[in-house]
Amino acid sequence: MSKKNYTALFLIICFIVGACSKQEETNLLPHESIELTKSPYEMASAFYGERDYENAITYYQLVLEDIKLGRTESGIKEFWIKGYIGRSYLELGEYEYAKPYIEEAKDGYLKLSETANGFSFVCQTEGRYYLKTKQYEDALLCFEQSLEYAESQDSDVVRTYIEMGAVYEYLNEKERVLDYYDRAIMLSEQLEDYGNLSNANAALGIFYANDGEREKAELCFSSGLEYAKMAWGEESFKTADAYRMLASNYNLKEEYGAAIKNLESALDIYQKLNGPYERENASIYSSMGYIYMELDDEDSALEMLQKSYNIVEMKGTEDKQISQFYENVLIKNINKLYKKTEIDNIEYEEWFAKNFEN
Repeated sequence: MSKKNYTALFLIICFIVGACSKQEETNLLPHESIELTKSPYEMASAFYGERDYENAITYYQLVLEDIKLGRTESGIKEFWIKGYIGRSYLELGEYEYAKPYIEEAKDGYLKLSETANGFSFVCQTEGRYYLKTKQYEDALLCFEQSLEYAESQDSDVVRTYIEMGAVYEYLNEKERVLDYYDRAIMLSEQLEDYGNLSNANAALGIFYANDGEREKAELCFSSGLEYAKMAWGEESFKTADAYRMLASNYNLKEEYGAAIKNLESALDIYQKLNGPYERENASIYSSMGYIYMELDDEDSALEMLQKSYNIVEMKGTEDKQISQFYENVLIKNINKLYKKTEIDNIEYEEWFAKNFEN
Protein backbone atom coordinates (compact mmCIF):
# COMPACT_ATOMS: atom_id res chain seq x y z
CA MET A 1 0.00 0.00 0.00
CA SER A 2 1.35 3.41 -0.91
CA LYS A 3 2.14 5.96 1.77
CA LYS A 4 -0.61 8.24 0.43
CA ASN A 5 -3.25 5.51 0.52
CA TYR A 6 -2.19 4.24 3.91
CA THR A 7 -2.24 7.60 5.60
CA ALA A 8 -5.69 8.35 4.21
CA LEU A 9 -6.86 4.99 5.55
CA PHE A 10 -5.21 5.73 8.92
CA LEU A 11 -7.32 8.87 9.21
CA ILE A 12 -10.52 7.18 8.11
CA ILE A 13 -10.06 4.35 10.60
CA CYS A 14 -9.57 6.85 13.44
CA PHE A 15 -12.81 8.48 12.41
CA ILE A 16 -15.01 5.47 11.72
CA VAL A 17 -13.88 3.06 14.42
CA GLY A 18 -13.77 5.81 17.02
CA ALA A 19 -17.09 7.25 15.90
CA CYS A 20 -15.61 10.53 16.73
CA SER A 21 -17.37 13.47 15.25
CA LYS A 22 -20.66 12.57 13.70
CA GLN A 23 -22.70 11.15 16.52
CA GLU A 24 -25.32 12.85 18.62
CA GLU A 25 -24.47 13.61 22.21
CA THR A 26 -26.15 12.08 25.24
CA ASN A 27 -25.39 12.12 28.92
CA LEU A 28 -22.68 9.50 29.30
CA LEU A 29 -22.38 6.94 32.07
CA PRO A 30 -19.57 4.44 32.63
CA HIS A 31 -20.68 0.81 32.84
CA GLU A 32 -20.11 0.53 36.56
CA SER A 33 -22.49 3.42 37.23
CA ILE A 34 -25.45 1.95 35.33
CA GLU A 35 -27.92 0.97 37.99
CA LEU A 36 -29.63 -2.32 37.26
CA THR A 37 -32.80 -0.91 38.83
CA LYS A 38 -33.19 1.60 36.01
CA SER A 39 -35.98 1.14 33.50
CA PRO A 40 -35.17 -0.64 30.21
CA TYR A 41 -35.38 2.70 28.41
CA GLU A 42 -32.92 4.33 30.83
CA MET A 43 -30.59 1.34 30.49
CA ALA A 44 -30.80 1.50 26.70
CA SER A 45 -30.07 5.23 26.68
CA ALA A 46 -27.09 4.78 28.98
CA PHE A 47 -25.59 1.98 26.88
CA TYR A 48 -26.21 3.96 23.70
CA GLY A 49 -24.41 6.94 25.19
CA GLU A 50 -21.40 4.72 25.91
CA ARG A 51 -21.32 3.39 22.33
CA ASP A 52 -22.27 -0.06 23.63
CA TYR A 53 -24.77 -0.52 20.84
CA GLU A 54 -25.27 -4.27 21.29
CA ASN A 55 -26.58 -3.77 24.83
CA ALA A 56 -28.50 -0.66 23.77
CA ILE A 57 -30.39 -2.72 21.18
CA THR A 58 -31.14 -5.42 23.75
CA TYR A 59 -32.76 -2.94 26.13
CA TYR A 60 -34.55 -0.99 23.40
CA GLN A 61 -36.08 -4.31 22.33
CA LEU A 62 -37.30 -4.81 25.90
CA VAL A 63 -39.05 -1.44 25.69
CA LEU A 64 -40.75 -2.53 22.45
CA GLU A 65 -41.82 -5.76 24.14
CA ASP A 66 -43.35 -3.77 27.01
CA ILE A 67 -45.23 -1.64 24.47
CA LYS A 68 -46.46 -4.75 22.65
CA LEU A 69 -47.73 -6.28 25.90
CA GLY A 70 -49.37 -3.04 27.02
CA ARG A 71 -47.06 -2.56 29.98
CA THR A 72 -46.04 0.88 28.79
CA GLU A 73 -47.59 3.53 26.57
CA SER A 74 -47.37 3.09 22.83
CA GLY A 75 -47.93 5.85 20.30
CA ILE A 76 -45.01 7.85 19.05
CA LYS A 77 -42.65 6.35 21.63
CA GLU A 78 -42.63 3.04 19.73
CA PHE A 79 -41.34 4.70 16.58
CA TRP A 80 -38.84 6.86 18.46
CA ILE A 81 -37.39 3.65 19.92
CA LYS A 82 -37.27 2.00 16.49
CA GLY A 83 -35.35 5.01 15.21
CA TYR A 84 -32.75 4.48 17.90
CA ILE A 85 -32.53 0.76 17.21
CA GLY A 86 -31.95 1.59 13.55
CA ARG A 87 -29.29 4.10 14.47
CA SER A 88 -27.60 1.59 16.77
CA TYR A 89 -27.40 -0.93 13.95
CA LEU A 90 -25.91 1.78 11.73
CA GLU A 91 -23.15 2.37 14.26
CA LEU A 92 -22.45 -1.38 14.31
CA GLY A 93 -22.23 -1.45 10.51
CA GLU A 94 -25.24 -3.78 10.36
CA TYR A 95 -26.98 -1.81 7.64
CA GLU A 96 -29.33 -4.59 6.56
CA TYR A 97 -30.80 -4.68 10.08
CA ALA A 98 -30.90 -0.91 10.41
CA LYS A 99 -33.01 -0.17 7.35
CA PRO A 100 -36.29 -1.92 8.37
CA TYR A 101 -36.31 -0.19 11.78
CA ILE A 102 -35.65 3.20 10.22
CA GLU A 103 -38.42 2.68 7.66
CA GLU A 104 -40.87 1.55 10.36
CA ALA A 105 -39.98 4.58 12.46
CA LYS A 106 -40.52 7.02 9.61
CA ASP A 107 -43.75 5.36 8.45
CA GLY A 108 -45.05 5.34 12.02
CA TYR A 109 -44.46 9.05 12.46
CA LEU A 110 -46.23 9.83 9.20
CA LYS A 111 -49.14 7.48 9.99
CA LEU A 112 -49.68 9.26 13.29
CA SER A 113 -49.23 12.66 11.58
CA GLU A 114 -46.48 13.39 14.08
CA THR A 115 -43.93 15.49 12.25
CA ALA A 116 -42.84 17.17 15.46
CA ASN A 117 -41.40 15.43 18.52
CA GLY A 118 -38.52 13.70 16.78
CA PHE A 119 -39.48 13.31 13.12
CA SER A 120 -36.51 15.46 12.14
CA PHE A 121 -34.27 13.02 14.03
CA VAL A 122 -35.76 10.04 12.18
CA CYS A 123 -35.19 11.76 8.82
CA GLN A 124 -31.61 12.46 9.87
CA THR A 125 -31.19 8.78 10.79
CA GLU A 126 -32.49 7.72 7.38
CA GLY A 127 -30.06 10.15 5.77
CA ARG A 128 -27.24 8.62 7.77
CA TYR A 129 -28.23 5.18 6.46
CA TYR A 130 -28.00 6.40 2.88
CA LEU A 131 -24.69 8.16 3.62
CA LYS A 132 -23.17 5.01 5.09
CA THR A 133 -24.41 2.91 2.16
CA LYS A 134 -23.07 5.47 -0.35
CA GLN A 135 -26.44 6.55 -1.71
CA TYR A 136 -25.53 10.20 -1.57
CA GLU A 137 -28.41 11.83 -3.44
CA ASP A 138 -30.94 10.01 -1.25
CA ALA A 139 -28.93 11.02 1.81
CA LEU A 140 -29.16 14.69 0.85
CA LEU A 141 -32.93 14.46 0.36
CA CYS A 142 -33.33 12.99 3.84
CA PHE A 143 -31.06 15.59 5.47
CA GLU A 144 -32.95 18.38 3.72
CA GLN A 145 -36.19 16.87 5.01
CA SER A 146 -34.69 16.74 8.49
CA LEU A 147 -33.91 20.45 8.31
CA GLU A 148 -37.41 21.18 7.01
CA TYR A 149 -39.04 19.53 10.02
CA ALA A 150 -36.55 20.72 12.64
CA GLU A 151 -38.43 22.58 15.35
CA SER A 152 -35.73 25.16 15.99
CA GLN A 153 -32.14 26.08 15.24
CA ASP A 154 -30.67 23.66 17.76
CA SER A 155 -27.88 21.15 18.15
CA ASP A 156 -29.72 18.60 16.01
CA VAL A 157 -29.61 21.06 13.11
CA VAL A 158 -25.86 21.38 13.67
CA ARG A 159 -25.48 17.63 13.35
CA THR A 160 -27.47 17.61 10.12
CA TYR A 161 -25.21 20.34 8.72
CA ILE A 162 -22.20 18.16 9.57
CA GLU A 163 -23.77 15.15 7.87
CA MET A 164 -24.52 17.20 4.75
CA GLY A 165 -20.95 18.42 4.66
CA ALA A 166 -19.83 14.80 4.72
CA VAL A 167 -22.09 13.93 1.78
CA TYR A 168 -20.73 16.79 -0.29
CA GLU A 169 -17.23 15.69 0.64
CA TYR A 170 -17.92 12.32 -0.98
CA LEU A 171 -19.40 14.13 -3.98
CA ASN A 172 -16.24 16.25 -4.17
CA GLU A 173 -18.16 19.54 -4.03
CA LYS A 174 -15.67 21.45 -1.92
CA GLU A 175 -17.49 24.78 -1.74
CA ARG A 176 -20.59 23.10 -0.34
CA VAL A 177 -18.49 21.08 2.10
CA LEU A 178 -17.02 24.26 3.53
CA ASP A 179 -20.41 25.99 3.51
CA TYR A 180 -22.10 23.33 5.64
CA TYR A 181 -19.20 22.89 8.04
CA ASP A 182 -19.07 26.68 8.46
CA ARG A 183 -22.82 26.70 9.14
CA ALA A 184 -22.33 24.03 11.77
CA ILE A 185 -19.55 25.99 13.47
CA MET A 186 -21.43 29.29 13.36
CA LEU A 187 -24.65 27.83 14.80
CA SER A 188 -22.69 25.96 17.49
CA GLU A 189 -21.02 29.22 18.47
CA GLN A 190 -24.40 30.94 18.72
CA LEU A 191 -25.70 28.11 20.90
CA GLU A 192 -22.46 27.95 22.91
CA ASP A 193 -22.56 24.25 22.12
CA TYR A 194 -18.99 23.12 22.82
CA GLY A 195 -19.70 19.49 22.00
CA ASN A 196 -20.79 20.24 18.47
CA LEU A 197 -18.03 22.81 18.09
CA SER A 198 -15.68 19.90 18.74
CA ASN A 199 -17.56 17.70 16.25
CA ALA A 200 -17.71 20.34 13.52
CA ASN A 201 -14.02 21.23 13.85
CA ALA A 202 -13.13 17.54 13.68
CA ALA A 203 -15.21 17.10 10.51
CA LEU A 204 -13.61 20.17 8.93
CA GLY A 205 -10.18 18.92 9.99
CA ILE A 206 -10.79 15.60 8.24
CA PHE A 207 -11.75 17.46 5.09
CA TYR A 208 -8.57 19.56 5.16
CA ALA A 209 -6.38 16.57 6.02
CA ASN A 210 -7.72 14.47 3.16
CA ASP A 211 -7.35 17.49 0.86
CA GLY A 212 -3.67 17.77 1.76
CA GLU A 213 -3.98 20.97 3.83
CA ARG A 214 -2.29 19.61 6.94
CA GLU A 215 -1.72 22.93 8.73
CA LYS A 216 -5.37 23.93 8.47
CA ALA A 217 -6.31 20.44 9.61
CA GLU A 218 -4.06 20.74 12.65
CA LEU A 219 -5.75 23.99 13.68
CA CYS A 220 -9.17 22.35 13.38
CA PHE A 221 -8.18 19.22 15.30
CA SER A 222 -6.50 21.30 18.02
CA SER A 223 -9.65 23.40 18.38
CA GLY A 224 -11.75 20.24 18.41
CA LEU A 225 -9.64 18.85 21.25
CA GLU A 226 -10.00 22.00 23.37
CA TYR A 227 -13.76 22.13 22.81
CA ALA A 228 -14.00 18.43 23.71
CA LYS A 229 -12.31 19.13 27.03
CA MET A 230 -14.73 22.00 27.66
CA ALA A 231 -17.78 19.93 26.73
CA TRP A 232 -16.99 16.56 28.29
CA GLY A 233 -13.96 16.95 30.51
CA GLU A 234 -10.32 15.92 30.36
CA GLU A 235 -11.01 12.18 30.66
CA SER A 236 -14.05 11.61 28.47
CA PHE A 237 -13.93 9.17 25.57
CA LYS A 238 -14.87 12.09 23.34
CA THR A 239 -11.68 13.85 24.44
CA ALA A 240 -9.76 10.64 23.72
CA ASP A 241 -11.33 10.60 20.26
CA ALA A 242 -10.12 14.17 19.71
CA TYR A 243 -6.56 13.22 20.67
CA ARG A 244 -6.71 10.46 18.05
CA MET A 245 -7.83 12.93 15.41
CA LEU A 246 -4.90 15.19 16.18
CA ALA A 247 -2.53 12.23 16.21
CA SER A 248 -3.73 11.13 12.77
CA ASN A 249 -2.87 14.52 11.33
CA TYR A 250 0.60 14.49 12.91
CA ASN A 251 1.07 11.10 11.26
CA LEU A 252 0.14 12.60 7.90
CA LYS A 253 2.68 15.38 8.53
CA GLU A 254 5.27 12.72 9.46
CA GLU A 255 5.65 14.33 12.89
CA TYR A 256 5.77 10.93 14.50
CA GLY A 257 6.80 11.94 18.00
CA ALA A 258 3.75 14.22 18.32
CA ALA A 259 1.54 11.49 16.86
CA ILE A 260 2.74 8.96 19.43
CA LYS A 261 2.27 11.45 22.27
CA ASN A 262 -1.35 12.12 21.33
CA LEU A 263 -2.11 8.45 20.81
CA GLU A 264 -0.71 7.73 24.27
CA SER A 265 -2.97 10.45 25.72
CA ALA A 266 -5.99 8.85 24.05
CA LEU A 267 -5.00 5.37 25.19
CA ASP A 268 -4.56 6.53 28.77
CA ILE A 269 -8.12 7.89 28.80
CA TYR A 270 -9.74 4.83 27.23
CA GLN A 271 -7.99 2.53 29.69
CA LYS A 272 -9.26 4.53 32.67
CA LEU A 273 -12.86 4.23 31.50
CA ASN A 274 -15.14 1.26 31.97
CA GLY A 275 -16.87 1.30 28.62
CA PRO A 276 -16.41 -1.00 25.60
CA TYR A 277 -13.33 0.60 24.06
CA GLU A 278 -11.48 -2.49 22.86
CA ARG A 279 -11.82 -1.45 19.22
CA GLU A 280 -10.38 1.96 19.94
CA ASN A 281 -7.46 0.48 21.89
CA ALA A 282 -6.73 -2.05 19.15
CA SER A 283 -6.72 0.72 16.55
CA ILE A 284 -4.37 2.87 18.64
CA TYR A 285 -1.87 0.04 19.17
CA SER A 286 -1.92 -0.72 15.45
CA SER A 287 -1.36 2.93 14.58
CA MET A 288 1.54 3.13 17.04
CA GLY A 289 2.98 -0.02 15.50
CA TYR A 290 2.87 1.59 12.07
CA ILE A 291 4.53 4.77 13.35
CA TYR A 292 7.32 2.83 15.07
CA MET A 293 7.95 1.09 11.75
CA GLU A 294 8.33 4.51 10.14
CA LEU A 295 10.85 5.31 12.89
CA ASP A 296 12.70 2.02 12.16
CA ASP A 297 12.01 0.81 15.70
CA GLU A 298 10.89 -2.71 14.81
CA ASP A 299 10.95 -4.01 18.40
CA SER A 300 8.49 -1.37 19.58
CA ALA A 301 6.42 -1.88 16.44
CA LEU A 302 6.15 -5.59 17.14
CA GLU A 303 5.14 -4.96 20.75
CA MET A 304 2.34 -2.60 19.69
CA LEU A 305 1.04 -4.87 16.95
CA GLN A 306 1.03 -7.82 19.34
CA LYS A 307 -1.11 -5.82 21.78
CA SER A 308 -3.50 -4.92 18.97
CA TYR A 309 -3.68 -8.54 17.80
CA ASN A 310 -4.35 -9.77 21.35
CA ILE A 311 -7.39 -7.49 21.59
CA VAL A 312 -8.68 -8.75 18.24
CA GLU A 313 -8.25 -12.34 19.42
CA MET A 314 -10.04 -11.55 22.69
CA LYS A 315 -13.00 -9.84 20.98
CA GLY A 316 -13.21 -12.35 18.17
CA THR A 317 -13.77 -11.70 14.51
CA GLU A 318 -17.54 -12.19 14.89
CA ASP A 319 -17.46 -8.52 15.90
CA LYS A 320 -17.94 -6.97 12.45
CA GLN A 321 -15.99 -3.78 13.14
CA ILE A 322 -13.13 -5.71 14.72
CA SER A 323 -13.10 -8.04 11.72
CA GLN A 324 -13.01 -5.13 9.27
CA PHE A 325 -10.25 -3.46 11.27
CA TYR A 326 -8.21 -6.66 11.27
CA GLU A 327 -8.58 -7.25 7.53
CA ASN A 328 -8.20 -3.63 6.39
CA VAL A 329 -5.55 -2.35 8.78
CA LEU A 330 -3.95 -4.64 11.34
CA ILE A 331 -3.01 -7.56 9.10
CA LYS A 332 -1.51 -5.12 6.59
CA ASN A 333 0.63 -3.57 9.32
CA ILE A 334 1.71 -7.03 10.44
CA ASN A 335 2.66 -7.94 6.86
CA LYS A 336 4.60 -4.69 6.55
CA LEU A 337 6.55 -5.49 9.71
CA TYR A 338 7.36 -8.98 8.44
CA LYS A 339 8.84 -7.53 5.26
CA LYS A 340 10.93 -5.06 7.28
CA THR A 341 12.28 -7.69 9.69
CA GLU A 342 12.53 -10.80 7.50
CA ILE A 343 15.71 -12.72 8.43
CA ASP A 344 17.17 -15.98 7.18
CA ASN A 345 14.29 -16.39 4.75
CA ILE A 346 11.87 -17.43 7.52
CA GLU A 347 8.44 -18.13 6.05
CA TYR A 348 5.67 -15.71 6.92
CA GLU A 349 3.46 -18.37 8.57
CA GLU A 350 6.29 -19.45 10.88
CA TRP A 351 7.16 -15.85 11.74
CA PHE A 352 3.50 -15.01 12.40
CA ALA A 353 2.97 -18.06 14.61
CA LYS A 354 6.09 -17.29 16.60
CA ASN A 355 5.25 -13.64 17.23
CA PHE A 356 1.47 -13.59 17.42
CA GLU A 357 0.17 -17.03 18.31
CA ASN A 358 2.47 -18.10 21.13
